[in-house]
Amino acid sequence: MDIEITSLRPDGNFTWRVAGAREPKGVVEASIVKDLAKVGEVVKAEVDQGLDGVSIVALVPRRDRQSGDMHLEIHGGRKTIAGVTTTLAKKDAKDKKGRRGDKRGPSDKSNERSDKFDARKGRSKRPTGEVSKERRPNSSYQDRLKVASIHRDALLVSLSPQEQPIAEHLIEGGMPAVRTAITNQISEAKKLGQPPILEAPLLAIAERLLPSVRLAIWRDRADACKAAGADAPLRDLRSLVSAVPSRGEDEKALVKELKGLLDVKVKKIVDSWRESLTKSFESGDLLQTLELASSPPDTSASIDQEFLVRLSESVSEKLHADENPEKWITLVESAASSPVRRQVKPKGIPDDPTGEAQKIAKKYSGMIPALAPMVGLRIPPPPRVPGGMVVVSRRPEKKVEPNP
Repeated sequence: MDIEITSLRPDGNFTWRVAGAREPKGVVEASIVKDLAKVGEVVKAEVDQGLDGVSIVALVPRRDRQSGDMHLEIHGGRKTIAGVTTTLAKKDAKDKKGRRGDKRGPSDKSNERSDKFDARKGRSKRPTGEVSKERRPNSSYQDRLKVASIHRDALLVSLSPQEQPIAEHLIEGGMPAVRTAITNQISEAKKLGQPPILEAPLLAIAERLLPSVRLAIWRDRADACKAAGADAPLRDLRSLVSAVPSRGEDEKALVKELKGLLDVKVKKIVDSWRESLTKSFESGDLLQTLELASSPPDTSASIDQEFLVRLSESVSEKLHADENPEKWITLVESAASSPVRRQVKPKGIPDDPTGEAQKIAKKYSGMIPALAPMVGLRIPPPPRVPGGMVVVSRRPEKKVEPNP
């Protein structure tokens, strides 16, 4: 660890701190420093860290860079090694033109398939809309919140030397980090033949300090979000507002400010999502419209009922028997996970020689009820009523014949 010798004490010993830190961390004896460092110099130190603090064991002066060119000189043996000769193998005739013989022309099947709409690859090529970044908050490391440690440092300064190491472990990883440190120190003491360490008192101190540590961590993050303002990450704002470790007056006032920032940010995201939803629908991209409608950015985001009716009617018109089978399948898959799935009423199922369209219709008939009669299935019941009540029909079941 790199440390800086900060001052000389009246008793002849020196104070030190971690290189780049503000406050002195501890005291190092003059017998360890000797002539290896002076006040203000940064040296590398060997430390022994335990629950009772950090102690300096030895100092290692930094090495000065040697002047002149530093290079390695490699002396090879006298034995001469022959060069390597490379011979390229000739390509076989069937490796050309997609591993087909010269006598056969290009495959009509591949050209036909390239003209078809690829259902699964087509989705990734579509533009995701302007709301895509907002729907994935904190997706990059650059958007992470930069948190200072003002409240955590103040808490550590206010604690006794015996409590500081425990609080540091709590800050790093909570109670699991404290238990791990205690286990390691017990094992180390056992190896060195030292008296056993009592685990219960240390855990009691950690549990007593835990609320204060949580509050200090929360205050540092809350201050960072408050300073970031409109640029504060959505995920951090939500977690801070929903989990407050203390209900003091200062915390209540801070939560009120954070909730205001959260409401403004959510409104901006929802408005952008609705704008992208309308824009994609007006441009005729039903697949993107269904995808956006299926994944709102917030629980408060809702879609106008009139828009849902127009969307379901447009999707129903596209699901006719003359549609390309792969386009039909893709549209059914998108509609099945959308909020208009029960309002979609397909006009027909395309005649697919592979039978894939019929399979997809059966598969999603539970989500799109209008598909059930087209494949000879019974229309599924409506969703359960809130409270666990189920509406049961007493009329006899009627068998539905499949459409010719």
